[in-house]
Amino acid sequence: MTASGVSYVPAGTGTVYQGSVGTLDGKQVVALVSATSGPRLRLVFRLNIDTAAGTVDGTTTAAPMGRE
Repeated sequence: MTASGVSYVPAGTGTVYQGSVGTLDGKQVVALVSATSGPRLRLVFRLNIDTAAGTVDGTTTAAPMGRE
């Protein structure tokens, strides 16, 4: 991995969360992001990588984390 920056804007909110990849494990990527105001979020990307077709799709889930 050469970069780990992550930006996330939940639909309809306009709130920008920024952070970095914390874990990269095969087809799963976990990132921790935060906004100026609001909870920290744990994003989990579960990817389906088709190298023959050159495509990637998958799902993303977001869960709030406690404030530190």
